[in-house]
Amino acid sequence: MTAASAPVDVLVVGAGLAGLCAARELQRAGRSVCVLDKGRGVGGRLASRRMGAAVLDHGAQYFTLRSAQARNLLAAWFEDGTLQEWARGFALAGGGKKLDEVPRYIAPQGMNVLAKLLATGLPVTTSVRVASVRIGAAGWEVQTESGAVYAARTLLLTAPVPQSLELLSAGDVQIDAVHAAALGGIEYKRCIALLACLYGPSAVPAPGAVWFDGEPVSWLADNAHKRSPKDVDGALTIHAGPQYSLENWDEPDEVVTRELFGAVHRYLGAAVRESQLQRWRYSQPINPLAESCVVSSAGGVPVVFAGDAFGGPRVEGAILSGLAAAEQIVALMPAA
Repeated sequence: MTAASAPVDVLVVGAGLAGLCAARELQRAGRSVCVLDKGRGVGGRLASRRMGAAVLDHGAQYFTLRSAQARNLLAAWFEDGTLQEWARGFALAGGGKKLDEVPRYIAPQGMNVLAKLLATGLPVTTSVRVASVRIGAAGWEVQTESGAVYAARTLLLTAPVPQSLELLSAGDVQIDAVHAAALGGIEYKRCIALLACLYGPSAVPAPGAVWFDGEPVSWLADNAHKRSPKDVDGALTIHAGPQYSLENWDEPDEVVTRELFGAVHRYLGAAVRESQLQRWRYSQPINPLAESCVVSSAGGVPVVFAGDAFGGPRVEGAILSGLAAAEQIVALMPAA
């Protein structure tokens, strides 16, 4: 184990939307921050993958905006075209379309672009696995699997809640009992995502996605429709339903791949050139808390929880949770 680094005001575990939005606001408010994430890049479930020339979104497929706060945060990227409206409804697997007045927005070059923009100018370190968090001399000490130790006065945990609680448990840290009970009750749906590049155009109808009944498939999108200009060959994201994903979590890739292709075969339109599977253990919270974030403490040292399990799931919920967490932390830590 190496000696702890010089303490920052706030250490953020998780470089998903909540963590990045919180870190931006904290840095804007004059607080020193450090963001750690185990992934190779930022974004968490705002994830895109390149397969050959195609870019496929395999986590969040689009986002909606209902709050002025989130709109204002992203306004400049709508103005320059980085973010655009995709559709106001999609085809139904049983036939017809379901249309409404709710715009669904995307980043035409891949959903992960939004996370990369939010991370610009932030001290983010990726490919770092946090092993435990514990109370230290300056407040918190965060130890990584490699033995590095980071020190901070306040801790913000934005990973899926079960993972955040595991980090506290590994450091023998006990938070407020009421908060611990509420956080411990949060559960998540699983999702298996199948990505596939085709030798030609798919048969997915415009604007490029199909809503299914939920099992074994809940969603099918052709990423070619999301790109600007539109790609020629189909690039499919198939999301399995939560029940199928749970029951087939440990099944061999080839079995899951065959069954999911079978469920969407009429939309393929061309032969499959390449496919990959992605398993999301914490795809979507089943029972998010009403609060936008939870401010707790251990031994009098503050720890804040944020993410899409607070205030409302999905992309906008994570954004608002991160902003709320930053506001709470700024109030806890008056500027020097």
